[in-house]
Amino acid sequence: MSEDRTTVLENSTEEDEYDDDYRGPGRWIALAAAVAVVLEADLTNRTAESTKDYVDTLRLAEQIGQGGDQPSVALTRDSILSPDLHPNLPERMAYVWALPGGADVPERLSFAVSAKTYKPRDNLYGAPGWFNPHDVGTFTLAVAGTSGAAAP
Repeated sequence: MSEDRTTVLENSTEEDEYDDDYRGPGRWIALAAAVAVVLEADLTNRTAESTKDYVDTLRLAEQIGQGGDQPSVALTRDSILSPDLHPNLPERMAYVWALPGGADVPERLSFAVSAKTYKPRDNLYGAPGWFNPHDVGTFTLAVAGTSGAAAP
């Protein structure tokens, strides 16, 4: 019988608004998962404003079992989840896809890279923004921890 574990990651936000149902004041609780796929990436915001648009930048290109659709994204330096990425301040982020127990993770995984188009004036509100997400590329990596992958 497997042991369920819940991880509590500190989140320094003091705001009353939260982006999802799992966060509370100063905390984010990750649901128990038997398997997780973690991809670390160095990100830099090249716009003029702080943003969280990076959350949808990387995604699994293939379905693994019944889970893994939407990743949790955290700073690797202090585990804050989905913080604003500030202009010209590089950060290492960890994309974490929680998978159900018994999920068969392949030796290699493909990831899709998404981009958005900047419009100085959108059609609905007349305000500037990033719109129309679309895939611009894919890449495939060996998965550490599977039988055919080399240890990091």
